[in-house]
Amino acid sequence: MIIQHLQERRLKIEGRIGFAYESFGAAYTGMRDDIGRKVAIKIVALHSMTEDEVDDLRQEAYVLRLLDHEFIIGPAEYFVKSSLLYCVTNLMDLGSVRRILNLPDYSHGIPENTIAAIVKQLAEALEYVHTCGIVHRGIRCSHILCSSTGGE
Repeated sequence: MIIQHLQERRLKIEGRIGFAYESFGAAYTGMRDDIGRKVAIKIVALHSMTEDEVDDLRQEAYVLRLLDHEFIIGPAEYFVKSSLLYCVTNLMDLGSVRRILNLPDYSHGIPENTIAAIVKQLAEALEYVHTCGIVHRGIRCSHILCSSTGGE
């Protein structure tokens, strides 16, 4: 069923990244066949969530669609099929800062210049979000995503 839903949107799962939305779903790497672009695909079983949790997810989706900043990953696409929510975004190929900190190469920490770049981009994104009247309540290493190309 999931494969069919994705094929209808010209999406293909390549591998699992981990959990999504507080473990209510799973996150995958994938490919958008129509444009040949790597993407992240989050799939959430809405039927396993409370009404309040679904409302929170709906609010998050609404807010993300309003934001437009180079260091904020907005959804490329949301769709619901058979009580499954699919969220497709650009793939941040290095994953989260939390994941990076767990790599053997960074067992003694991330280089200072890299930390400075991450913090600068995070501060710019937060300043933008705050000017939009939004307060982010979940800033943590697992929510800060990195790309090998910089940005976002």
